[in-house]
Amino acid sequence: MESFSNLHKRIISASILIPVILAITYIGGFIYNLTITIIAVMLTLEIILLFNNSKQLKLSNKLLAYITLYVALPTASLISLRSLDAGIDIIIYLFALVWLTDIFAYFGGKNFGGPKLAESISPNKTISGAICAICAILIFSIITYFFTKEVNFFLFLFISILLSIISQIGDLFQSWVKRKLDVKDSGKLIPGHGGICDRIDGLLFVLPVAYIIFMLVKNNIF
Repeated sequence: MESFSNLHKRIISASILIPVILAITYIGGFIYNLTITIIAVMLTLEIILLFNNSKQLKLSNKLLAYITLYVALPTASLISLRSLDAGIDIIIYLFALVWLTDIFAYFGGKNFGGPKLAESISPNKTISGAICAICAILIFSIITYFFTKEVNFFLFLFISILLSIISQIGDLFQSWVKRKLDVKDSGKLIPGHGGICDRIDGLLFVLPVAYIIFMLVKNNIF
C-alpha cells in the first residue's frame, strides 16, 4: 500500500513538472537561464543541508567536489546545449532518454525481479531493470533517429545507449552517497521523489557527457 501511494505521488508530481519543464525549455532565453540558475541554487542548498544533517560526514572539501560535479558542470552544460541551433531538440531528447531509463528500470525491476544490480549500494535496483531500460532506449533511439538523421544511425544508437548507462550510473552514485551519509532521501521537496538530487541524479551525470558528445558531433570529429 505504501509503495502504491508513493507511485501515485510520483505520477502526480511528474504530470505537473514535465509540462512546466518542457514549456520553459521551449521558451528559452532569459526565462530558461533564470530557471536553470534557480534550480542550481536550490540544488546547492540541498546538498549543503544533506551533508550538514549527516551523522557520517562533516562539511568538508568533499562537499566542494560534490557541488562541482552535481551543480556547476550540469548547469553549464544545460545552458550551453540550449544555445545550440538544435538546442531544444537535444534537451528534450536528453530529458526523454533519462525519464524513459528511470521508468523502465523501475518497472522492469518490479515485474521481472532477479539478481540485484548493486545490492550493497541500492538493494531495489536489478539487472533486469537495467536491461529493460536499455531495451527501451534502443527502441526510443530507433524511432527518434528517423526524425533527426543528423549522425550515423549506429553512432546514434551507441550514443543513446551510452547515455542511458551513464544515467543509471548517476542514479547509483546518488544512492551510494545517501548510503554513506545514512539518509533515505536528499530532500523532501518533490512528493514521491524526495529532493531535487533524487529526481535528476541521472540527468546530472548525463548532461556534461552529452555536451562533450554533441560538441564532437557539431565539429565533425565523429
